[in-house]
Amino acid sequence: MSGYGAEFPKTVSGVKRELLESHEKRHALYVEYRFARSTMIPVTTSRYVRRVIAADRQGHFYLDNGHEHDSMEWEDDPYRKIAFVGPNGTQVLRPLDRVVDRYPAPVSPSFLHSLPGELMLVLGWWPFLDVAEHEMYGHKRSIEEVAADADYALRDEQEVIGGRNCDVIEIPHVDVLWVDSDHGGLVRRRELYDVPTGALALTVEFDEYRDVRDGAQIPMSIRTIAFDYTAQSPEGRLRHLNHLHFKIDSVRANDDASILALADITLPGVIQRINDDQYSLVTEGEQCHAQSLKEWARRLIRSSQGRSDVASWSRLGTPIAFFLGGLIAGTLGWFFRRIACRVLS
Repeated sequence: MSGYGAEFPKTVSGVKRELLESHEKRHALYVEYRFARSTMIPVTTSRYVRRVIAADRQGHFYLDNGHEHDSMEWEDDPYRKIAFVGPNGTQVLRPLDRVVDRYPAPVSPSFLHSLPGELMLVLGWWPFLDVAEHEMYGHKRSIEEVAADADYALRDEQEVIGGRNCDVIEIPHVDVLWVDSDHGGLVRRRELYDVPTGALALTVEFDEYRDVRDGAQIPMSIRTIAFDYTAQSPEGRLRHLNHLHFKIDSVRANDDASILALADITLPGVIQRINDDQYSLVTEGEQCHAQSLKEWARRLIRSSQGRSDVASWSRLGTPIAFFLGGLIAGTLGWFFRRIACRVLS
């Protein structure tokens, strides 16, 4: 029996209440996870994506996104992106050039459009207080929106997902949720439809729930299948575009202080933009900007030479690419040395 005193027979309002009560046990969440690139479209330049999403209910949001390539660890990914959003604005760190840029509130549309597609699946809530929730496939998908939407209906019969009896609430051809009837409010499966076409766009399975803190339960495994919902034929719309498995490595719930601590985004030698012509080191006494770029390039080369499972063309091409990158980094380093090393010495 559900631990939330659900009425029998179940009603849609009762199921939504259980769903919301379970969801509201999470008021801050830090999730670190990895997933392989699409299994349907061969990709040879990346082993996995490593990502951290963290947020609280006061409008703080953190994102750290990096890729591990055949000859590079995720920490050294030149396209890694680290960002922190708070009530006072947004900070974005680009490890490639070791620069932190700061932008005033509200959150910019370009930043919102660059967010990971699984954001709402991992968090369950929209983390930005100064911007209305964005739609996913033409509909708002946060648990709060589900609970408030009077269009959801309860199916007459329970269904079994992964051996669990589930109540099913839905807006047909818009959104369907399978909610565990014996572990109140835990979503076991979800189907998201593209509202303009009515075609199935994404299926999601949540599994391996873990008790973390204050009664909050977090799925440690999230699997998705994306469909070609824009295809012209009914058969084409059933085609799978990708299968992704988000395997959660680390999770912390309801630790608000740890979310605030993430506001200090920096790496060795990082500089911050004061204005168009002035920069300063983020941390006093840190190594100079150019030296940090030089050490980063050296790590990449050592990593490339140390991997034994890389194809021969990759072993040849990677050092060449990093050599060219080193030339660019050296030129940039010379420029920034004048700004960040001599001026700050």
